[in-house]
Amino acid sequence: GDRRSAGVAPGGGQERGSAPGADPALTALREQCSKFGLCADWCADLGKLEGMLKMARSWGIFGVCALKDESGRLGAPIDGLLERKDILERMCLLVAWKNMSVEQLQAECRRRGIPFFTRASRSQILVLEDETEQSDADERKDLMGRLRQDTFPGCAGPLPAHGIKGVWQPSGSRLCPGERPEILPAWTGAPAPGVPQQRHGAEAAKPPQRAAPPASPADTFPDLGLRVHRILREFPNFRGASPGLEAETEWSDEQLRTFFFSGGAQRPRAP
Repeated sequence: GDRRSAGVAPGGGQERGSAPGADPALTALREQCSKFGLCADWCADLGKLEGMLKMARSWGIFGVCALKDESGRLGAPIDGLLERKDILERMCLLVAWKNMSVEQLQAECRRRGIPFFTRASRSQILVLEDETEQSDADERKDLMGRLRQDTFPGCAGPLPAHGIKGVWQPSGSRLCPGERPEILPAWTGAPAPGVPQQRHGAEAAKPPQRAAPPASPADTFPDLGLRVHRILREFPNFRGASPGLEAETEWSDEQLRTFFFSGGAQRPRAP
């Protein structure tokens, strides 16, 4: 099937019915967002839906040059794009991601097999209450950078440009010269409460065609200790070899995270 229709795909097809107990206002806004190419079935917040819709409507009076300026402000890479519809497609992706919570962005990264660090894994130091907002903003920026890098070939981001062997490869790594990747919708998970699960016939919701992670880290390496298993859960797409029994007692948390993040390629140097 077409990867563009994977997940909760926006726009087109037959008119959607309302799910049992759906809020009519939310349903109407989601329908309007869909007409503008915005993936909105993940959202159950009236304010966010209204804001996204207002922004998308404002683009109607923009020429191609103005759209390129606006897409640059949003952080959407547009190198080589000439068609208005292609620029708008990328802008819609970025608007949806910008309005998602950190937890939703993390969930989308997991579904696409994109590795990331949670804030807790970067540091065990407690932050002050007034630092939380900035920390959330930094984490959202990092996750969006990973999604952009996975979606748009050649886009710079926090991940290695050539991928991580056995863990993640950028979407354009297997494309032929001149070939354009098919772009997934911004959200490929289950719809928010009140949105019909049944989609548009042939465009029924499907997850991205990525290999599923193991059911549990303990199923992969049952002989490892609890601390190693706890950290391994932060890397659900790890496919490397076991770090060995000594990792439980001799490796630091940071060494374990580096090992799992690198797909098993970076082991601590022997003392």
